[in-house]
Amino acid sequence: MASLALNHGVPESTVQRMGNWKSRVMVARYAHLADEELRKAAATVADLVSVRSAEAVQKNEDEAGKTGSD
Repeated sequence: MASLALNHGVPESTVQRMGNWKSRVMVARYAHLADEELRKAAATVADLVSVRSAEAVQKNEDEAGKTGSD
């Protein structure tokens, strides 16, 4: 139950309460199972950063071209 909940975005504190565990240490045992979700999220952020960086470079190049042609 804990790994399924963590992998689908249920907050760790909620999973702790659902499992009736006194400490988050017990929940942390299952947190490693969510690593694939973290990798997917990191890849999504990396893609967004790459796209934004490419857009910024293109914008700078376009503006430099306009200034150079005046």
